[in-house]
Amino acid sequence: MERLEQKQVRAPLRLGILLRHLVPHAGVTPFPTSAQVAPVTGPTQFRYTLDNDVLTLEQRQFYEDNGYLLIKNLVADEDIERFREEFVKICRKDVKVPAMTIMKDIAIAKSAPDENTVTKLQDFIFSEELFRYCTLPQIVKYVECFTGPDILAMHTMLINKPPDTGKKTSRHPLHQDLHYFPFRPADRIVCAWTAMEKVDRSNGCLVVLPGTHKGCLKEHKYPEWEGGVNKMYHGIFDYDKSLPRVHVPMEKGDTLFFHPLLIHGSGRNRTGGFRKAISCHYASSDGYYIDVKGTSQEILEKEVEEIVREKYNMGDLDFKVSMFPPPDPTRFLLLKKPPRSEALGPCCFSDKALKILLHNSETYASSGHFRRSRSCLYQKPVRCSASPFLLRDPNRRRFSAGSRLQLPGL
Repeated sequence: MERLEQKQVRAPLRLGILLRHLVPHAGVTPFPTSAQVAPVTGPTQFRYTLDNDVLTLEQRQFYEDNGYLLIKNLVADEDIERFREEFVKICRKDVKVPAMTIMKDIAIAKSAPDENTVTKLQDFIFSEELFRYCTLPQIVKYVECFTGPDILAMHTMLINKPPDTGKKTSRHPLHQDLHYFPFRPADRIVCAWTAMEKVDRSNGCLVVLPGTHKGCLKEHKYPEWEGGVNKMYHGIFDYDKSLPRVHVPMEKGDTLFFHPLLIHGSGRNRTGGFRKAISCHYASSDGYYIDVKGTSQEILEKEVEEIVREKYNMGDLDFKVSMFPPPDPTRFLLLKKPPRSEALGPCCFSDKALKILLHNSETYASSGHFRRSRSCLYQKPVRCSASPFLLRDPNRRRFSAGSRLQLPGL
């Protein structure tokens, strides 16, 4: 009888405790258990960066999410001043660099050549001084985070954005760098872009659309600008106009690393001075060339071929491709007339262009253009300054099998 009475007393107490557990507490905020809750995942998967001991986890994740990464004060003033001095010498023709393209803004194209009229040096791979930028250890250690340890320097530029004349020709339309590159994979390509002086919105800093590196290569064409547009300055028109734009102001020596699919451009230079920057596009040596026929890049291929014909007075010829390691250039120098349309490298040109290519090959083989930094091997492709678009290979032969020149002692 006594036990029964105890159970009758305890039962309401237990029921009260249970009810208090079921009724929401005043200080508790309910959280919906629906699709709003992210599923539990395993370790973070990285696609655009490789495992390394250089980037912090935050830096790595930022590049993964946004497609670019700014590293402050990476290149020393001393190096930048040496690059600036070499630029002036080239502009004044005190130094001649084989296979390099010197470009001018269309607004000042007829001016006499000097540092105030040249707007870009493109493909400076045969300039000992300027190519030194591509081999700076502090640059290379970051490049490896995106390409891996075996690296090729594929495309180089020193940009000298001029003051705008009022025609707005100094701006660069929004574009993707991969549009200019017939090689893959895109995720193992990266650009290092270093400011040679303070860069901000007044003199045309870079502007990026974060996250667009996750998309595909879009169609490019010339913008219909009233003041005209510079040669090869193609732009994108089919993109989401609502995407946020981020301007990237930089101090002298700051370096921006970015993915080739990142949509970016630059505004016009509204100051009275020039805005200089130096850059190199790097790619993993495990990459391969593609045939751009039937793709959005075919328009650029045709334009490049036309530029080559015009620059070297070639007329009509067939651009044959040889992707095998170039033979000894001295063998051709013994001939009175170089063999027609036989390549010393990945490209093939007429007699006149081949002579230029021969000169480049001598420079290439004798001046130590292979550079090592840890396990990195840099290649300066033996080719005309035209473009790697002449490096077509439908079989997707890898760089290491075709365009690398093997030198003894490496």
